[in-house]
Amino acid sequence: TSNTHSDTKIMSSSKQINNVVVAIAMEAEAKPFIEHLNLIQEDSFFSSKTPFLAYRGEHHSCQITVITNGKDTVHGMGVDN
Repeated sequence: TSNTHSDTKIMSSSKQINNVVVAIAMEAEAKPFIEHLNLIQEDSFFSSKTPFLAYRGEHHSCQITVITNGKDTVHGMGVDN
């Protein structure tokens, strides 16, 4: 029973999550999540030489970052990577 008590102690810790990063492959899949949380595109998060995109915002005192693979610009198709 001592293990149960120590497990409870760990679970009741007062540590708070301050930053969350969510990687979603396709922009189309990420769009509802980004819109629901009112996240704003962060242009300086990745180099402009990459297709990756980042969206950031705050939700209940937690910094949320959603990253996507961006869209294909090399082949001119514009499809989600």
